[in-house]
Amino acid sequence: MRKLFSAIICFFVLTGISVAEEAAELSASKAKLVEIRGMLDEVAVLKEKNDSVWQPKVYKAFNELKKVYTAEIDNAEMYLLFARSYHYNDRRNKALTTLKKVFYFDPTNVEGLMLKGDIFFDDLKKMDSFADRSLSIEKQNGLEQYEAALKAPGISKETEAMIYLRIGDLYELTSEKGKAQEAWSKAVSAAPGSASALKSEEKLNKLKK
Repeated sequence: MRKLFSAIICFFVLTGISVAEEAAELSASKAKLVEIRGMLDEVAVLKEKNDSVWQPKVYKAFNELKKVYTAEIDNAEMYLLFARSYHYNDRRNKALTTLKKVFYFDPTNVEGLMLKGDIFFDDLKKMDSFADRSLSIEKQNGLEQYEAALKAPGISKETEAMIYLRIGDLYELTSEKGKAQEAWSKAVSAAPGSASALKSEEKLNKLKK
């Protein structure tokens, strides 16, 4: 009986250690995802400024993501960060393929929808004429993704403003100034004083000149 009791105690002790170790590993991998998100946010800013420093940083972020792949294999956030890495590195098709995994785990992932809209927006920028852009499937696809993001449950007012800013920018690219103005005005109304609202106000003021 004493041996049986000892065996049971040993089992629970060993199991407890295993669970604790697994929890620690999981916690560490999630903390790493937060760190990688910060790295990619920096990449986005640098790339917008045409600062070539973004390139080694996106490679570093990608390599860090590979280290947590097994621990976070069912986490939409990890796939979103992979998709962002591909997008910043101009690997359009890989980004779109990876986004499918994001939506598998989280069908209404707002950032995923916005990123997919951004990919189609980038396609639109590569077209030569306003006429081509206005009638393109890329324009329609981009708008569909942004509008789906607006309908996602629980989005913040700041995110709503960000989406309307992008919709306005898309319409500006297709030379539809009235629709651009409407979208930017909605961005200002959604979250007055936010970064997206301030950018929208600046664009609205330029239209008035």
